[in-house]
Amino acid sequence: MTHPEKEYDIVVIGGGHAGYEAALAAARMGCRTAMVSMERTAIGRMSCNPSIGGIGKSHILKELDALGGEMAKNADYTGIQYRTLNSRKGPAVRATRLQCDKEWFPIRIQHVIANTPGLHIIESTASNLILRNGRVKGILLEDGSPIGSKAVVLATGTFLGGKIHVGKKELGGRQNW
Repeated sequence: MTHPEKEYDIVVIGGGHAGYEAALAAARMGCRTAMVSMERTAIGRMSCNPSIGGIGKSHILKELDALGGEMAKNADYTGIQYRTLNSRKGPAVRATRLQCDKEWFPIRIQHVIANTPGLHIIESTASNLILRNGRVKGILLEDGSPIGSKAVVLATGTFLGGKIHVGKKELGGRQNW
């Protein structure tokens, strides 16, 4: 496996919504950025319910949009249904939800990523962090290749044994919900 570079300013692990937003933000700030994704065509893939926003989430999307994020733009381009939730209630509890075309959403975001200067995709699995003197210095890929980095962003979602805390109760990620 060949990589355009072996040293980056930032390596982002994961190609979901948080991953591509982090990688795009870093590259747009002029950082040499690598996004590690197990499958290039899975970057930006939506779940079985291809919605963006909703109660408790639309305000985050609006903040991302205000900061120059891509998810809201992509939802505008690929949206097939737009709703204002709680429209009969006060403005404090209203929310926007978009249903997106499940096939076109990842295609467009992958196009944006491919045309972002300084952003490289590495199609592989990150198998370990490289640490020196207690500091992250990069990652190791599954084939043993080292990728040096000044910073690593983990955007792997909740599928790697993530913990969820509800009060004093601790749950082991999404599988327990």
